[in-house]
Parts: sequence; C-alpha cells; structure tokens
Amino acid sequence: MDEELLNYIKELIEQERLEGTALGVAMKVVADGGIYSLSDSQKHVFDRYVIQENNVELCTMCSQSIPYCEMIGALDNGGYCSYCVHRMEKLKRE
Repeated sequence: MDEELLNYIKELIEQERLEGTALGVAMKVVADGGIYSLSDSQKHVFDRYVIQENNVELCTMCSQSIPYCEMIGALDNGGYCSYCVHRMEKLKRE
C-alpha cells in the first residue's frame, strides 16, 4: 500500500474521524501495512466508510487531484487544494 495513503489513514484515526467498524478496519490496515489480509466485507467497509467518505478527489476550484497529504485540509476547507487555499488567502489580504 502506498505510504502516503497509509499516513492519511493514520491521520484519520489520530484525529478521531472514524468510528465503529470503519475505525477497526482502518486500524487493522495500518497494523498490517495494507488491505491484503482484509475479508471481502472488511474491504467493503474500508472502501466505503474509510476512503469514499473521507475523500475529496478533485479541488473545487481548479479541478486538480488532491493528494492524500492534503486531504484532511481539503475535507475541512470545502474541497480546495493547498494551492487554491493559498491563492484565496492571498486575495483576501490584498
């Protein structure tokens, strides 16, 4: 599993953004270093409740892909990448 995705999952856990079964599956993925040992039902939970519910695929403003290292920020700021956030903050200051 991609190290950036694993770090993102760790961040979701640390920030208490997951609950119940999704939290348990996410913790298993982190402990195992990937999804390889998950059952089919655990993979479904992982895909649906860990990834899909905590994912902003494209920036709301520029439509560029948002990397996992910026995903928490995008979840919190309405779906913007860090570059667009920087541009909007710069415009506010002017």
